[in-house]
Amino acid sequence: MLVGASILDVDYLEMEKKIRDVEKSGADWLHLDVMDGNFVPNISFGVKLITDIKQRTNLFLDCHLMVQNPTHIVQELIKANVDQITLHIESDGDILHLLRTIKSHGINAGIALNPETEINQIAACLPLVDLVLQMTVVPGKGGQSFIEKTMAKTNYLADYKRRNKLNYIIQVDGGINHQTVLLCKENGVDSVVAGSFLFHSPAIKERVNMLKG
Repeated sequence: MLVGASILDVDYLEMEKKIRDVEKSGADWLHLDVMDGNFVPNISFGVKLITDIKQRTNLFLDCHLMVQNPTHIVQELIKANVDQITLHIESDGDILHLLRTIKSHGINAGIALNPETEINQIAACLPLVDLVLQMTVVPGKGGQSFIEKTMAKTNYLADYKRRNKLNYIIQVDGGINHQTVLLCKENGVDSVVAGSFLFHSPAIKERVNMLKG
């Protein structure tokens, strides 16, 4: 199980210390949630902070765009040379074109869907993407409870991947802890994103190991 550490919930004044903790923890990715106050109610941070993080760590930067209009931010993140950019199918614009643009620059491209979004809405993206992110909470806030019914979609995605010989990673984000990760493992999930579960503990490395199993 790949583990992405989400810094959405951390004290931003302690950001560098928390990133150093992630580096020592064995987590695979640093998950960066960009939120615009429109697509979701909250505002997190922008490309400037991500660029600064990129200059200070070798962690794999997994950027999740919870924004209404991702086009400009995608271009800026390409310039920042992040490792992965995930777009929401519910966002505005030509999402397929943006995914192709991301991949043309040697950056992994992901597609995300909210808990209530039907899986057929991302069907055209599946042959193209490196990752599918199923939100397991309503996006925009940390610390929410896991929505178990989303596992039907991860199970379908895993079966679809096998049948069609595709290679995307199935990731989930929201409400992840030592119990919900077991459901994920049973339902085709390859990667989990955790924030509160990791950073609300003094022993992040132990928590990462619990998720990896």
